[in-house]
Amino acid sequence: MPFWKICAGEQGTGEETLGMLGRTYKDLAATAATRKRRNEFLKRAAETYTQAYEATGGYWTGINAATMNLLIGQTERAQELARKVRDECLEEIVDPSGDRSIGNLPRSAKHH
Repeated sequence: MPFWKICAGEQGTGEETLGMLGRTYKDLAATAATRKRRNEFLKRAAETYTQAYEATGGYWTGINAATMNLLIGQTERAQELARKVRDECLEEIVDPSGDRSIGNLPRSAKHH
């Protein structure tokens, strides 16, 4: 059973807890003694960040999920997550009138 499931109990686990666990796996990957262990930790980080993002929709765990998926060779999944996070972030930009549009974005942000 994954560690986050043990931590969750019946209450569920929030984005911050899962994000911190994902970060721990990412740090363990950075210091792993072998390539096999590094890849195992990166996979766990990807799974944990993805779980957090899917449960909460938080952009910081979403972009970390995308990055970790890219590092483990899941390119399509990484691109899908990155696009979804980008779109959600753009939706959060609100102009002073309360209109949710990209009309007030810098030109560079509109064309990526």
